[in-house]
Amino acid sequence: MISRQYSIRMLPTEILENIFSMLDLEDLHQAVLVCRKWRQVGENPRLWKRNGFGHLEILVESDLEFLDTRRLQHIEELILDAEAQLGRSDIKLLIKSVEKLDRLKYLDIPRSNLSSFKPARLAKIVSKLVALDISNCCLTNKQVEAILKVLSENSKMENLHISDNDLSTVEPDVLAIAANKLLGLEMNGCHLTSEQGRAIFNRMSDETKLVSLRVFESRIDLSSLEPDVLATALNKLEIVDGCFWNLTDHQTRAIFKQMAQYSKLRVLRISYTNMSAVNPSILASAISMLEKIHVDYCRLTKDQGEAILNHISEGTKLTELNISGTNLSAVDANLMAKAVNMLEVVKMEDTEITSAQMNAILRQAVDNSIMKEFHGKWYQDEIDEEVFEQVQETVKMYVNGIQILRRCQWNTL
Repeated sequence: MISRQYSIRMLPTEILENIFSMLDLEDLHQAVLVCRKWRQVGENPRLWKRNGFGHLEILVESDLEFLDTRRLQHIEELILDAEAQLGRSDIKLLIKSVEKLDRLKYLDIPRSNLSSFKPARLAKIVSKLVALDISNCCLTNKQVEAILKVLSENSKMENLHISDNDLSTVEPDVLAIAANKLLGLEMNGCHLTSEQGRAIFNRMSDETKLVSLRVFESRIDLSSLEPDVLATALNKLEIVDGCFWNLTDHQTRAIFKQMAQYSKLRVLRISYTNMSAVNPSILASAISMLEKIHVDYCRLTKDQGEAILNHISEGTKLTELNISGTNLSAVDANLMAKAVNMLEVVKMEDTEITSAQMNAILRQAVDNSIMKEFHGKWYQDEIDEEVFEQVQETVKMYVNGIQILRRCQWNTL
């Protein structure tokens, strides 16, 4: 009779791997503690990947030790938690480990000071990734130039977040080629030159893979760009998130005229951009084709505001509207109430509306509404408190960015 010990020791590695592949995570943890051979077989990274170890989130410094274990050598996604605070030596260990992870595709390490690493070293890491977040990483000009050069030449990269870094020294054509090879690009708060902006949108109007472009709080002067070129470029995308863009009246008219005719856009934020020259009917028609629109602080006229709400009241795809900083006090109260309650999220901060309009919105919200959030500014003695409390049961109400949960909160705002 063959002893149990002998039979286990003689089991081929392939059979053990098959057995281990059927174990859940807890049982696999126990199996690798049985003996040296079981540990050697059980540490196969393929087994752990099946149990969800394709992803690792670094929460504290001690988590970095796991990156050197064999079981994690096949991870595809590595994320640095937003609350994690790594010192210089920890970041060096992190980058060294990342270089060994041949199957890594997604790297999310924002707010990590990478300024001490050689540009070529970072560029080599970037070249093998599919998605990367290196926002606010104190990148030097040389590092940024090396990274964008790699992306412009030969890269697997699809999504890049490089916000809060200075990109102004990158050659305009290099940045334009790299940007338009991506599916998603986020450059919020980046220093960009007007030449770079022109290069990006000129290339985009001809050919691009971009679906999503976020350039929020990056003050770009695009005023010298041909209106039709800019309009063609933006309407090729599905998501555009920007503000403080220096655009001419001709450019804003061209953008919305084309959008009203044909556009792929679903989400548009064009905050703090003067749009007062756009024809109200064309503007409203274009906005009604979107899912989300932010036209806050865009110097909208009373006619434009009324046209937008009128189109919404007739039925649109729109689910979210930010029209903060607009004077809507002349709009019919019932029209406004109907339009607002046909949306899920409405932001009217610093928007001039009357108490009659606000009460109409609240009454409609009680009777028939799909609204989930309303952001505005009003005074307690202007509204029907009983109706307001009924609305609060289904709608999150915000005043000055603070959610009103209790009646006593009124006195603090």
